[in-house]
Amino acid sequence: MVGYRCEIVNTATGEARTYESDRFDESTPFWWRDGNYACDCNRKTTWLRLADEYPEDCTDEEDEALCPCGHGSFRVAELVLMDGRRIPIDRPV
Repeated sequence: MVGYRCEIVNTATGEARTYESDRFDESTPFWWRDGNYACDCNRKTTWLRLADEYPEDCTDEEDEALCPCGHGSFRVAELVLMDGRRIPIDRPV
């Protein structure tokens, strides 16, 4: 199995954080384009966890307030596979 990485960019600040996974399959691009990881709520949760800023004891209600659903607050330009291939995710703004 091939791994991948991507940069999740906070569009308000421009700060990027790198997410890495050792699991990539043919459904991975779908998850980032149209699935759960296309939504700002999951991208922000992941972005916060990358810097240990996500509260460990966060309730569902607190999570909804901290990481609201939407599109455009967090961007992922591409997935970079460990074998060098690049897969576009979000279209340029």
